[in-house]
Amino acid sequence: MSKKRLVFIDIDGINPQVLYDMLDEPGSNLGRIAGRGARVERAVTVFPAVTLCCQASMFTGTWPGTHGILGNSWWDRFSKPPRFRYYTDARTAMGNYGYAMFGWPTILLPRKPGLQFANDDLSKSVETIYEMAHRKGLRSMQVFNQYSRGVDNWVVPSRTAMILFALAHEELLHNRHWDKATFAHLFRAMRKGGELPDLIAFYISGHDNNSHEHGAHDQAQYFKNFVDPLFGRFIAEFEKHAPLEDLYFLITSDHGQANTIKDQEHVVDHALLGQILGAVGGGGFQLAARKKVLPTDTAIGNMEAGATQFHLINRETFNWADPPRFEQDIMPVAESFSHYGKSGGRPPFVDLLLVRPAPDQGYMVFENGALTDLETYFADKDEQYPDAVRRVRGLECKRSGDIIVILDYSQGYYFGDKPKAGEHGNLCAADALIPFVVSGPGIADQTIPFASLIDAVPTAGALLGFDTSKAQGRNILPHGDE
Repeated sequence: MSKKRLVFIDIDGINPQVLYDMLDEPGSNLGRIAGRGARVERAVTVFPAVTLCCQASMFTGTWPGTHGILGNSWWDRFSKPPRFRYYTDARTAMGNYGYAMFGWPTILLPRKPGLQFANDDLSKSVETIYEMAHRKGLRSMQVFNQYSRGVDNWVVPSRTAMILFALAHEELLHNRHWDKATFAHLFRAMRKGGELPDLIAFYISGHDNNSHEHGAHDQAQYFKNFVDPLFGRFIAEFEKHAPLEDLYFLITSDHGQANTIKDQEHVVDHALLGQILGAVGGGGFQLAARKKVLPTDTAIGNMEAGATQFHLINRETFNWADPPRFEQDIMPVAESFSHYGKSGGRPPFVDLLLVRPAPDQGYMVFENGALTDLETYFADKDEQYPDAVRRVRGLECKRSGDIIVILDYSQGYYFGDKPKAGEHGNLCAADALIPFVVSGPGIADQTIPFASLIDAVPTAGALLGFDTSKAQGRNILPHGDE
């Protein structure tokens, strides 16, 4: 092979068995791309298992507590003034790609390249895979992902594609139209760019939204009917530039997906959480709205479908810069949520509670009125909560939540605003497990027992020969396969 090139494919929300079955299916296009090579038997994402958090780990090789994106929303009580970010409303979703909602000269969706919320919020102490590759003198291209810091060619959705995304997100348009647009943008960029760059990162996200709409059980049919045919065109485009066997491929996902019950009864919404916090002993807490924090609010809930991080004000000083008191503020909230567990809560949506005495201390599990350290609680629960201790420890930082409520999918419940058939965000296996495949020249057919999402960057670095020492993961390939 004259030159090493890596195509890094990121398929949002796909469960590992769906991907592995498609790789093994005779005649599948994905099988032609990566049916041979290294496959991880048990690969695990970070926590919380949601897009903006996991994508940041995927492309920096660091834990959330290090890169600073702690979910699809977060609150920083220690900044001056305190900062709140909510990534998934229309304004910030567009802003992640450098679009404003309204303005000049186009009125609708004017380009604002300086408006890149996710890129700007990513900690400056970490490096992206593109910055690492650039130090080696390698060229990179990234298609449709929110994180692009340091990339040579960032292919963002067109205005038309952003409208398709919005319609698909609201379940007004089939997600295949958004995925088709994603592939079309990649092909257009390849035709314009001449020689292929050394690193191409390609983000496919319609698959995840389809799972929200129809459930994780629909993934295999959606992928087979709509995504795999697009990979047929993908092969044809790449073979215009280089033989497939000369390319490395790394394929993974940001998180998994759990089936949920799509009715209003099983939505644990903001109003219910506000009622629980408002009734906490000692005067209660006023829960901020999901998208905006007011000066009178005394609790912020960063709601993901499978978990919510709560930040509580110190009810003695009413100053966010002062951490809440453990006995007087945090523990009463933990006690209140414990009544909504499997043993008889109405509704019984709580699986487990994580609390910590202070921002500089680690989380512990609150159970039956007592605290248990993570290592003890999760010692025999790896099948149910894969790599849980490392994932929780990887979230810990000054601005992670004072208490984290982990939801119980087995009862059909999920945090949110409206009914969904599939969700994620949890510590549980359905959300945690992801595919992880590496193929290409010299990569032996093999099964690797375990990997973490943060291992993707070091593995890519080993393939292309760039330094990944700032990443916290490891190269998963045995010596000689790189």
